[in-house]
Amino acid sequence: MKNNKKALEIISKMKPYLISNKVFNLNIEHFIKKQNISLEDFYTYFPESINSMSITYFENITFLAIKNCKKTVFNEKSISRKITQILKQNILIISKEKELSQFFIRYLTTKPRLLLIISNHFAHSAWREIKDNSTDFNYYTKRIILSKIYLVSLYYWKKTLNISDTNLLIERQISSIKILAKIKDFREKLFNKIIKNDFLKYLDFKH
Repeated sequence: MKNNKKALEIISKMKPYLISNKVFNLNIEHFIKKQNISLEDFYTYFPESINSMSITYFENITFLAIKNCKKTVFNEKSISRKITQILKQNILIISKEKELSQFFIRYLTTKPRLLLIISNHFAHSAWREIKDNSTDFNYYTKRIILSKIYLVSLYYWKKTLNISDTNLLIERQISSIKILAKIKDFREKLFNKIIKNDFLKYLDFKH
């Protein structure tokens, strides 16, 4: 996502009302006018009101997270460590705007479709950044798994407000995926070995 300065400025102006939980989709125009924001400008950037603000907010954080650890990711050989770095950077940026992040995470809780849009965007952006060449089933599986880890880290941070603990959670989540991948790889190799050795010829079907 391209960093949209004007849209982010509007969110910043609306921040005092958002974090005080005074703003809803039904009354948002009152606060827009109060901050001398043009309604035309607002709906140009946020056609679906708070839904659009949420998408812009989290997509900008994803953009910054990837941008901030570009060099680290480029120099890192391990795919899992690359993904871990992006996830950790994402949490670091979220924590810098603690109150605003909490507001938008709370809002997402009531909007499952929005949760999917935002988590899928993060997962796709992260895999694209590390130039993942997966196709078909693996392409979708990797993105589904990463989007789930993203959401788990998001809500864990909201619950604890602790960056270190959230980073440990991210590491555990990634490690568990690595273990599953090794088991899957072992099974595939074993299966291929059995097929190669024509295991069926050793079976006696006469009894």
